[in-house]
Amino acid sequence: MEEEHGAARDHLGFADKGMNAETRAGAEVGLLKPELSPGQVINQRYRIESVLGRGGMGVVYRVRHLSFKRDFALKTLDKSQITDVAWRRFQQEAKAASQLDHPNLVRVIELDVLEDNQPYLVMDLVEGTTLAKRIQNQGPLSPEEAIPLFVQVCFGLAYAHEKGIVHRDLKPSNIMLVDAAGPSGNTAVKIVDFGIAKLLRAEEGEVQGLTRTGEIFGSPLYMSPEQCLGVAVDHRSDIYSVGCVLFEALCGLPPFLGDTALSTMLKHQSEKPPTLKEATLGKEFSPEMERVIAQLLEKDPARRYQSLRALALDLSKIQQEKDAHHEELTVNLERTQKAISRKMVPLSYAIVSSVISGLAMILSTSVFYSLNFKPQSGPAAPTRDAFGPIAHNQSVLPSYDPDSEPFSRLQVKPDGMRTRHFYFPEKLGYYSLYPGPSKRSSLSGRVDVPDGVSLSVTLNTEAVKDPMLLKRFRPDEISVLSFAKNRSLVDPGLFYLPSLKKLISLELGQTSVTNECLQFVDKLPSLKYLSVTDTDITGDGLGKMQRLGQLQSLSCKHMRDATRLLESLRGSTELKLLVIGGANLTDEDFRMIATLPNLRALSADYNPALTDAGLKHLVALKHLHTLRVQGCGITAKSAATFLSMPALISLGVSQGLLKANDVARLKADRPNFDLQKFANEDSGDITPDVKQEVEDYIERHGGNTF
Repeated sequence: MEEEHGAARDHLGFADKGMNAETRAGAEVGLLKPELSPGQVINQRYRIESVLGRGGMGVVYRVRHLSFKRDFALKTLDKSQITDVAWRRFQQEAKAASQLDHPNLVRVIELDVLEDNQPYLVMDLVEGTTLAKRIQNQGPLSPEEAIPLFVQVCFGLAYAHEKGIVHRDLKPSNIMLVDAAGPSGNTAVKIVDFGIAKLLRAEEGEVQGLTRTGEIFGSPLYMSPEQCLGVAVDHRSDIYSVGCVLFEALCGLPPFLGDTALSTMLKHQSEKPPTLKEATLGKEFSPEMERVIAQLLEKDPARRYQSLRALALDLSKIQQEKDAHHEELTVNLERTQKAISRKMVPLSYAIVSSVISGLAMILSTSVFYSLNFKPQSGPAAPTRDAFGPIAHNQSVLPSYDPDSEPFSRLQVKPDGMRTRHFYFPEKLGYYSLYPGPSKRSSLSGRVDVPDGVSLSVTLNTEAVKDPMLLKRFRPDEISVLSFAKNRSLVDPGLFYLPSLKKLISLELGQTSVTNECLQFVDKLPSLKYLSVTDTDITGDGLGKMQRLGQLQSLSCKHMRDATRLLESLRGSTELKLLVIGGANLTDEDFRMIATLPNLRALSADYNPALTDAGLKHLVALKHLHTLRVQGCGITAKSAATFLSMPALISLGVSQGLLKANDVARLKADRPNFDLQKFANEDSGDITPDVKQEVEDYIERHGGNTF
C-alpha cells in the first residue's frame, strides 16, 4: 500500500517520498494532520480514500467518484495558507490547467469549494513513477531511452504553449512515466502540476500582480536565466527547463548546482553549461545531441529553440540517425560523423550523483521563492461565487488513457471465425472497411471488423493532438490513413507513423507538414499511394525519398521544385497516377513524365508553360487513359496529339480549346470517349479526387482499375 501511495504522490510533483524537508520535519512533531477523513464524502460526488501527500499549497487525497466508480486525485488548499495572494494563485492554477486537454498532460476535472469554503480541485490520478525516481533508481537514461520520452514532453508542453500557458516549474519530479501493462510495452509521459503556470493572454494584469519583480517561481535547478531574475518569461523559459531536465536524464545530474538556491540561480545566469561529455566524465554522446543540449541551454531566449515542435523533430532525427545521414538538424549547425562509445560510468560519478540527489531533494521541491519578502495580507475566505466560469465540469468523465494497450482485441469463436473488436472511447474521426464499401462511419465506440479486413481512417483535429495514438493501432490494422485538410497536423505529429507497417495509402494534402515529415513517411514499407497536395513539401524533398520508386499514385499539386521530383521519378515502372497541377511544368518536364511507361492517369492542370510541342511527348505513354490539361498553354492544334494517344478515353481541357469536328473525330475513334471542358480557372475540386474519378470511370466502362 505504501508503494502505491508513493507512486501516486509522484504524479503531484513531490520529491523523495512525497515531502520536502520542512514538511517531513513538521510531520515528525505531529503538526500536519489530514483535514479530510477517509470515508468522508465531498459534495455528494467524491469519497476520501486516503492521503497521498502534501504539496506546496495543500493536501492531496485519493478519492473515489461515486457515480463513475473511478479514482481521482483531489487537492485542497491548506487553510493555514489561505491568504489573498495564495487564493488568487490557486484560482490561477485551476484556470490554467482546466484549459489543457492533451494525452501528455494531467487533466483538471473539477474546481469547487467545500462546505466551509475551502477550495479544491480534482485531477486525473496517474499511477506510475516520476522521471526523478527513474533516474535515481536506474541511473541515467541512454539517448535511445530518453528520446521517445522527451518527444512526448515536447508534444504536451507545445500544446500548452499554443494555449498561451507556460508551465514555469518543469522538473523530473513533474514528469510522470506510465508503463503500459499490455504487449505494446510503451512508456507514456504525463506532465503534472501547472500550479504556478502563467496565463499569457487572459487576465494579464492580474497575473502580473501575482508575479511582480522579486517573486521567483520555479525550482532553481531547472529555472531559466530570465526566470531567475524575476522578469517576465514566455514559453522559451520552459524550453530552457526542458534542456535542464534532458541534461539530467542523460547525465544523472543537472547542468548547474550551487551551494544554495541563490548560487544555483546565479550559475544559470552567468556560467557556461558543461557538455554532456564533461558532465559524465568522458562518456561519448553524438555531436547532434551535444548541439541540441547547447541550444536548449542558451542564456539568450532568442538563441534557443523557438518551439518545442522543432526540438521534437530534431530528437526524432537523432533517433533515426542510421537511416537519415543526409538530413540536417534545425539548429543550423554543420553535421559531423556520429561517434558513440558506450563506456561504464566512472565510480566517481556515482558518488557525485548520490550527493546531488540529496541536495536536489531539498531544492527541487521548492515552488515559491521570494527574494524580497513582504508581509502577506490576511485571510480572504473564498466562496462558490468567486469561481465564476470555472465551475466544475463532469462532462469530461470518464476519459480514456491514450497511452494504454492497443485499441483492438482479437476474438476467436469455437467455429474458428475470427473477429477484431475495436473500442474508441471518444470520436477520433471516421472509418470505412478496406477492402469494402466506401461508406464512412464514426470512429468511436465499438467497431467490429472481420479478421483480414483493415480500416480506412480519417483522423480529426482532436486525434492529431496525440501523436502516440497511431501506436495504439496494430501494424496491420490501417491500410488507408488520411489527415486531409487538417492544418493542425505538423511534422512531429507523424513521429509514430512508421509503426503502421501495412499502410498503403497516406493523405497529407492541405496539412501543415514540410519536408521534415518525409523521414517518417519513408519508413512505410507498404506505401503505394501518397498525397502531399498544397503542403510545404517540395519536389527536392520528395525526390530524396528512398521509397519514391515504389509509389503507384502521387498527388503533389502546387508543388515547388517539381522538376527535381520528376528527375528522381524518371523511368519509374510503378507509378500509375500522377497529379501535378499548378507546378510550373515546362515542355522538358513533360519529356520526363513520358519516361513513366505504366502511367495510367495524369492531371497536370494549370501549367501555362506547357505547349503543343511538350504535349507530344505523352504520345509515348501507351497506357495513358486519363488526362487533365486545362489551363495550360496548348492550342487547338493539340487535337491531333490527343488522337495519337492510343489508350486515351477521358480528357479534360479548357473550354473552347477543341473544335466540334475534332471532338467528333475523337468520339468516332473511341466510342467510350469522355470529354470534360472547364473554364480557365483552377478547379481545385478536380485534381485531388482524380484517383477516385479515374477508378469510377473505368468501373463504369469495364476493365481493371489501377
